Amino acid sequence: MFGRVFRISIFVLLGIFAAGMCARLCPLLDRPAGLAGQVEAHLGESGVEHPLTAVLLNFRGYDTMLEIGVLLVAVLAVWALGAVPRSPWKLSAPSRNCALLRVALGVLTPATIVAAGYMVWVGAYRPGGAFQAGTILGALMVVLIGSGVVPLPLSRETGLRMALGAGLFLFLLAAVLPMLAGGMLLQYPKGFAGLTMLAIETALSISIGAAVGAFIAGVAFSPGSDGQKAGVP
Repeated sequence: MFGRVFRISIFVLLGIFAAGMCARLCPLLDRPAGLAGQVEAHLGESGVEHPLTAVLLNFRGYDTMLEIGVLLVAVLAVWALGAVPRSPWKLSAPSRNCALLRVALGVLTPATIVAAGYMVWVGAYRPGGAFQAGTILGALMVVLIGSGVVPLPLSRETGLRMALGAGLFLFLLAAVLPMLAGGMLLQYPKGFAGLTMLAIETALSISIGAAVGAFIAGVAFSPGSDGQKAGVP
């Protein structure tokens, strides 16, 4: 009896909450569409043709810069909390000697890199950009780690650390250099805004892909995981 009354009370409270949210949000539908008009008016000055890319990397570039910084901090937290195995993690024979695996990775790896590069390039004109490209590269990292082509642990690899910091470093460089020349924070040079954002997106996609790989590697050797116990699959 008590359980039934409790469930009914929960449904009633949720209904009241939903009604209150509708009462507060419905009037917003009649208001102007935020800053969309201003974005469209200044889109020609942004260096790209897609409004989302213009907002994320130009008009509100500091927001994206902080996001990649948070991602880097998250990777450092995973490394700080995770265990480091004594020996590299690799596929045991005959798995890593499988001809089908080598051929598949030989085709998949360059195709995935080209797809990621296309997403970075097309982000200036259509939906795409660094986060989509970074997700594609991250998926490739997962495949390479799972197949044993990329040995673990990754936290001591200099190349991985450089890839992780490339996006934030280039973003900070593009933000600070205009201030040294008398400009404002993230004020890209006129005529080179598009190229600057393309370079930033390229570095960001590499950093995001490396971060996904670092997360997977950290989970694989977290305390109590099968990867840490077995050493090899």
